[in-house]
Amino acid sequence: MNNQFKIGDLVRVDTLPDAPLREVLGVRGDFILINFGGWEGWVQAGAYELILSSKL
Repeated sequence: MNNQFKIGDLVRVDTLPDAPLREVLGVRGDFILINFGGWEGWVQAGAYELILSSKL
């Protein structure tokens, strides 16, 4: 998989159209770091879709 996300992008899990948007806080290989409201965690980037790209 080719992870094309960058820090600051807004993403949403691609299987839930009404899921909340999450900001990408970090990128490592095929994983992105996001905040889930009470904790942060590394998740597989392939499960998320890009909603708004960061200008960074």
